[in-house]
Amino acid sequence: MASPRLSIVFPPIVPFVLALMALPGSGCMQRQVEKMTAPQSKAPRDVLAAAEAVLRERYYQVKQRSPEHLVALTPIEVVGNESLRKRIDVYVHLENGFWMPKVTVRNYMDFSEPPAEKGGPITRRFPMEVSTESPYPSDNWQPLVYDRGQENEIRTAILTRLQIPS
Repeated sequence: MASPRLSIVFPPIVPFVLALMALPGSGCMQRQVEKMTAPQSKAPRDVLAAAEAVLRERYYQVKQRSPEHLVALTPIEVVGNESLRKRIDVYVHLENGFWMPKVTVRNYMDFSEPPAEKGGPITRRFPMEVSTESPYPSDNWQPLVYDRGQENEIRTAILTRLQIPS
């Protein structure tokens, strides 16, 4: 006697509903994050406000890129023949049940050059000459290295402002 196979057939709408429930705006993810947050934790907006206050004390240009991301830029310094600046990113994320700042500091160097001219050795025009249309090179900032020491200083200052032991 052959046994009938049991097979479960999902209607085509079920994967679509599951995908919609996983979206951040649906409220399901927010409830999960609320369950994972420790009761003693500071609110993400408090951590972001403390980070913004610390960055505004130290740097002149601070922008909020998203509800959990701040960016600060240092003034451009000329060291030797190169233009240098630092970019400080602060992300607020959930770490072991507590909202904490994640700080990254990167040194950037400007590698911009004037646009190349048409011509060459035959016409005696070289790319070093500047054109009349765009005499200035466009910005071309490239990251060099992370500054871990300054990352720790800024993170410690944010945690001190939040009255959290570091």
